[in-house]
Amino acid sequence: MSLERLKFDRQAARVRRCHTKPYIEEYRIGGHTHNVVSMLAIAWQDQFGELPRAELLLAAQAHDKGELVTGDIPSPVKDLLGERAEEVDSRVERFLFGRLDLTDTETAFLMAADRFELWLWCWDELELGNEGVRDWMEGYERKWEAEPLPSPFSLWFNEVRETRGLGQYTAEEVMVIGGLK
Repeated sequence: MSLERLKFDRQAARVRRCHTKPYIEEYRIGGHTHNVVSMLAIAWQDQFGELPRAELLLAAQAHDKGELVTGDIPSPVKDLLGERAEEVDSRVERFLFGRLDLTDTETAFLMAADRFELWLWCWDELELGNEGVRDWMEGYERKWEAEPLPSPFSLWFNEVRETRGLGQYTAEEVMVIGGLK
C-alpha cells in the first residue's frame, strides 16, 4: 500500500496548474507544493518561533494532490463546488497520510500559503512579460486589502507589492548564502 501511495503522490506532482491561463514557465503541482510547504514552514516559524507540526506540513504536501483526479480547478470554481471539491481532497489526503486534524490557525496558514504562492507565481510570470495573469494577481490583492492575510503573510504581501515582486538572487548572492564566498 505504501508504494501505491508513493506512486499516486509522484504522479499528482506532475499535474499542470493553471491550465486555463497561458503561462511562460512550466507550473506543476510538485513545484507549487514544494513552495507552499517551504513558505508555510518559514511563515509559521516567523510567527510562532517554532516549526509547524508534522500534520500541518503533511496537509500542505497533500493539499492539491486531488487534482490528479479532478485536474486543476480554479479557486473560484472550487468555492462554488464547496463540499464536493473538498471531499475529493479529503479522500486523497486520507489515502496518502491518514486523517490529518488541523487547528483553525493551521488551516488559515495553509490557505494563506497556497494562495500567496499563486500570487507570487503571478509576479514571476509578470516579470517574464505575461500580462495574462495580472487579473488573478489583482483579484487577490483586492481580496487581501479587504480581508488581510495572517501575519507574516500580510507583511510579505505589502513588501512584495512595494518592491514590485521578489526578483531573483544573483549567482554571487547564491554563493554567499551557500557559504562558498
